[in-house]
Amino acid sequence: MGKRRWRGLIAAVGVAVLAGTWATATASAEPAASAPRTAAVRAALPAGMVGVNPFTLSGGFTVYAIDDAVLANTEFEGSIAVGDQLRVTQQASYQFAHVIAGTGSYVLPTIDGDPTRVLAGSYDPNPATNSGRVEITSAGATEPAQVGDLKLVDRTTPFTSFTRASWLRYALAQGSDTPPLIDAQNQEYPDDAQPPTSSAGDGSIYTYDTGEDTASVVASYVQANAQAREDEIDQCLIDIIDPESPNGYPVEIAEDAGDRIVLGTLSPDQPNIVQYADIAGARLLQFSDGTPGPSNPLVIHVEPGTTSILPPAIDPEGTYSPYVLWDLSQVSGPVAFSTDGRGDGSIYAPNADLSIIAQPWDGQIIANSVMIAGGEVHSYLFAGGLPCDAPVDSGTFSVAKELAGVEASALAPGTVFEVRYLALAPDGTLSSGLLELSPDGTPVSPGVDFPFGTRVAVYELPPDDAALPPELAWSEVSWSGDTSFTIDSTHPSVSLVVTDTAALVPAGFSVTKSLTGSGATAVPSGEEFTVEYTVNGGAPTDLVIRPDEPALVDDLVAGDVVTISELTPPEVEGIAWGTPTWTVGGEPVVPGENGEITFTLVGGETIAVGLTNTAEAVGWVSISKTVIGDGVSVLPDGLEFPLVYSLDGGPETTAAIPADEVITVGGIPAGTVVTVREGTLPDVPGVAWGTPGWTVDGVPLVPDAAGNVTFVVQPGSTVALALTNTANGFGSLSFVKTLTGPASDLVPADTVYPIEYRVSEGPVTTGEVTTGRPVEASGFPTGVAVWAREGAPPEIPGVEWGEPQWTIDGEPVTPDADGWVTFMAETGTTVEIALENDAEFGPGGFTVTKAITGDGASVVPPGTQFTVGYRVDDGPEQSLVVGVGEPATVGDLPLGSTVTFTEAAPPEVADIEWGTPVWKVDGVTVSDPTITIGAGQVVAVELQNTADAPDTPGSLPAAGFAAGVPLTVAAIAVLLGLALLAARSRSRGSRSEQGSA
Repeated sequence: MGKRRWRGLIAAVGVAVLAGTWATATASAEPAASAPRTAAVRAALPAGMVGVNPFTLSGGFTVYAIDDAVLANTEFEGSIAVGDQLRVTQQASYQFAHVIAGTGSYVLPTIDGDPTRVLAGSYDPNPATNSGRVEITSAGATEPAQVGDLKLVDRTTPFTSFTRASWLRYALAQGSDTPPLIDAQNQEYPDDAQPPTSSAGDGSIYTYDTGEDTASVVASYVQANAQAREDEIDQCLIDIIDPESPNGYPVEIAEDAGDRIVLGTLSPDQPNIVQYADIAGARLLQFSDGTPGPSNPLVIHVEPGTTSILPPAIDPEGTYSPYVLWDLSQVSGPVAFSTDGRGDGSIYAPNADLSIIAQPWDGQIIANSVMIAGGEVHSYLFAGGLPCDAPVDSGTFSVAKELAGVEASALAPGTVFEVRYLALAPDGTLSSGLLELSPDGTPVSPGVDFPFGTRVAVYELPPDDAALPPELAWSEVSWSGDTSFTIDSTHPSVSLVVTDTAALVPAGFSVTKSLTGSGATAVPSGEEFTVEYTVNGGAPTDLVIRPDEPALVDDLVAGDVVTISELTPPEVEGIAWGTPTWTVGGEPVVPGENGEITFTLVGGETIAVGLTNTAEAVGWVSISKTVIGDGVSVLPDGLEFPLVYSLDGGPETTAAIPADEVITVGGIPAGTVVTVREGTLPDVPGVAWGTPGWTVDGVPLVPDAAGNVTFVVQPGSTVALALTNTANGFGSLSFVKTLTGPASDLVPADTVYPIEYRVSEGPVTTGEVTTGRPVEASGFPTGVAVWAREGAPPEIPGVEWGEPQWTIDGEPVTPDADGWVTFMAETGTTVEIALENDAEFGPGGFTVTKAITGDGASVVPPGTQFTVGYRVDDGPEQSLVVGVGEPATVGDLPLGSTVTFTEAAPPEVADIEWGTPVWKVDGVTVSDPTITIGAGQVVAVELQNTADAPDTPGSLPAAGFAAGVPLTVAAIAVLLGLALLAARSRSRGSRSEQGSA
């Protein structure tokens, strides 16, 4: 809804409520100017009762035909609602006016917020049955709210709309002046010819709600704010006319003069009940004591089965018409009201099919169907009330917010929507309030109850566009029901939903093509370029542009995401296109990997997109590759060689070129400095690449230190670049070291062995190998001898190395005198070399250590020597002379040899007594001093003697000391002799001793 409609709605509601007229829109009518006004105020209703105006069921319409209506009278002053089809058989123009001769003191009902004079399910399109030339003029209206619209539910009829004079005509054909037609003289074409998009009708000739069951749609509008349902009104009338009911007052006939009847005394505060049968035939009805009014209307009850009625006039005209009710609530079927004079009062006949002839009819009509003939219809709306049961006497309403076109989460934090209400209580008290609606749809109520009969008007304050994302603006507001309603027993709780619609703001973009570069002027004038764009990821669209001629796309909306890229530029001879550059809004934008740029449209703006292409004058380069050398034969077919080049010092690019082929590269800008070098050459088994040779246009070029050659591209010509590579053949070897022999398990797995090799007479290179791990080596020139030998094997305890065994390609080879073996490398082949080492068990041995313990140990002179005997297997007994703490070692004993030890008598030492000797082997005390020799092992044998001093101390006799000297000297001599013998024995070697044994 535009701002004008917002303001118009607010102003109309405010004026109507504050003026007090809206409150009586469906419940009252002003009497004629000449009629006296009543000042009577009805006494309070009994508890549990509420005043009901049955004609609130008509929604404020003068005539409500639940089904069809036929108008054959002269004119209509008021409003009409027809559930199904409206037909007009009056041959002359038929006018819907506000007032001409009747009363204009009534308020038009509103449909979709628009004052409405004619509401119909449809208008009969058959000229044979409908000759109506309807003119909705609202003549006599003195304010905008009295100017009524046409509202139609059915949108599928053959009628069309067009301009007639200054208003909208609804006819069967464009420009037609043939009935049936309707001139809606207060509506315009084309603005009001389209169905509304919200419940704010905006003056449309169509209702917002529609459907095939037009009667139900019309009823939903008309009966929305009825004070009671039809069945409740029917029951209320039954209760009132019951003679035993305290709610109705039976009126007697005071005088029956044939065609004139005078009624007896009327109740001043109860409905006054008259049976039609008692006044049938009268043409004039008069009062004697009291007159009807709002709190004591006159109810004329018509019994079921009645088919014809002569309605009497009630003078003065229009004075009592609003307070007279014809009760046909129990009547069904056809009923004819016919008089050659005026008919007064409102007819309540929801189940009857009425035909009415009067001159005029002053009052409202509710019927199943209506046919009106005769004179005018005057809109004297029923203004009385009936006391009806009211189980409750108050209610309330709620309003909830719905959004269209935007999610609640997209609104600014804290956004609320304000709905103001005005409530007019039955006692005339006016209240107002403000409801703050959350966008999450939570219903909000005023928090108070309103007495039944309270008239409420609600309207939303225009929301602020600042609450929306920048690409959106509020466009429309719609309500789920009428924004003016009555809270009553039928509608104790009214729930409304107000929907605000956000729409995208229109937006667009333009693309301008520019050319630059050395070849820009060579591009033909008017050359076309094509860009492709998508909107929000949709289908791509092509856009053709020309240099310096902007192309415009303006059918998009704010927030649309545009992705645009340039398709391949046109081919122009001698021109190479550079990478396009983009600007958006004058700012440079870097395209993505696919050359696309993306931007988001802004509401109300046309984003300027710039696309610049560089057109360069170009030349060509031809490149040839030649391969020579003894390794050419092993090159695989189709082998390609990399060339790394850069243009004008820019980033390097790698290209591949096959051998013995020429490739040509075009589109290189003239004057470009091309720098080329050969990339890493392919790894071909058996080939070593030599230094490349370059020529440019047949002239040799020497590369710089980085291997680059440089030349300049000439405009319109081809630079011939040639590159020659030499493929030098070479072979390789695979060397594996193995180990055998009984002692191989003693050799650690990670033992390294020295290997020496040389190429031809070149320097010797030393390497290391381990067993079981092949060693690969390459780069041995084809036809050149390669020499290899093993260095000294590592010393491994318990291992003696045998003679190494060599094989080359599986064939045994005997080294020369210096241990060298030799082979010849061939291109692309691998020589298999194996070297096997024999690990034999090495000899073992033992050490003997002498230790002295006991309390006499300190008395034993330093250097005292002891004799230890030992026997190897079954060999002769041998001896060792050892001093205290001075180990003696015997080695070179065969693996598995058994050695048995004995001790000779210890030397005599004065004041010492020797205890029993103790033997230890590898630190463990043993009773049998026998050991077994392991490979490479040296067994630690310890002989421990205990030196005990005598228990009784005393001085040795001089003779004893003297006698000991010769003995000691002799003992030393013997020990020295034994030691010499042992030394000689060791010098002969353990193997010879074992052999002699």
